[in-house]
Amino acid sequence: MKRNIYLKMIPLEEAVDRLKNALDREALLGVETIPVERAAGRVTAAPIIARYSSPTFHGAAMDGIAVRAEATFAAREGDPVRLAPGRDFAFVNTGNRLPESMDAVIMIENVVMDGDTALIEAPAAPWSHVRRIGEDIVATEMILPRHRRVTSYDVGALLSCGVYEVAVYETPRIVVIPTGDEIMDYTLRPEPGPGQVVESNAT
Repeated sequence: MKRNIYLKMIPLEEAVDRLKNALDREALLGVETIPVERAAGRVTAAPIIARYSSPTFHGAAMDGIAVRAEATFAAREGDPVRLAPGRDFAFVNTGNRLPESMDAVIMIENVVMDGDTALIEAPAAPWSHVRRIGEDIVATEMILPRHRRVTSYDVGALLSCGVYEVAVYETPRIVVIPTGDEIMDYTLRPEPGPGQVVESNAT
């Protein structure tokens, strides 16, 4: 029986270099657009930009009263500033949007009520206890760069700034092609013949 003569071997380093040169991601992988909730684990094909800020409004970071900070500057212990409801303050819970004219929140623990009037004994700094527009993300800023593997945390950030679809690279597909005269296709015969093995790697 004539001995099989196999192709000449090449060094491992050269084989790896050839493989890397052949596996050009830009050439091999297409790009697809998918819903952002399915993007975890995928790789971005383009930079992703925030559509709007997060949060989109000035919001209370504490339960208390929203005020104009300037109206509290004269407050002193023992000499409180008196604030009228509606005009000078509004009750807010954490996460509530601040009224347009107000720029600070005083924690409810630091408010003394005298009927409907709020008594304040310490001044409030502008924007104290307030989550300002864009505190987490600013509209038009880049959220994720190209070639970034998307995490579950990224998905939450993208949704919060109005990104609902993302362009990602298609998932690579690998095909194994076994070769050899001894390989048997089990769909053609139920049992291997002498010297044959059942092909099991391509399934």
